[in-house]
Amino acid sequence: MNATRDRAAANGIRRSETMDTQWLDLDVVADVAIVAGGRRVARVPGMWSADSPGEQMIEIRFHQRTPVRRLRVVSSEVKESRTQEMTIWASLRGGERHREVLRQQFNFSPNGTTEEVEEYALELEDVSTIQLRIVPSIDGRPVVAHVSELRVASV
Repeated sequence: MNATRDRAAANGIRRSETMDTQWLDLDVVADVAIVAGGRRVARVPGMWSADSPGEQMIEIRFHQRTPVRRLRVVSSEVKESRTQEMTIWASLRGGERHREVLRQQFNFSPNGTTEEVEEYALELEDVSTIQLRIVPSIDGRPVVAHVSELRVASV
């Protein structure tokens, strides 16, 4: 690993292999919590979601206020047809402002669309917390949301 890469890794920046985006290493620059059913759950390597049915929240608390320019979320469902709703909230200026950034629904179908890949361009300054709130099935069925990738970029 070269000196530039070492410095970037130490600062919590990871370059994407597919694009020229510098993704933050969330394990370095933030505390990440997954909450499902009102309780905090352990994060399984390679997954960013709970293993139990129902609504869940992924909360990223940055150690320092951070600009957020891109957010990438990859979700999948191979067993059931369902409509998932995801809402992204941001806490700005140390919690002085808390607002919904976007809300989106996505239809999964085992015989059709089994993966949702979303990459959002954002212009957020002084972000202290990002929350992804996920309703796995808007009709209330007890299913599990599967988030296999979550990335944030500040430049």
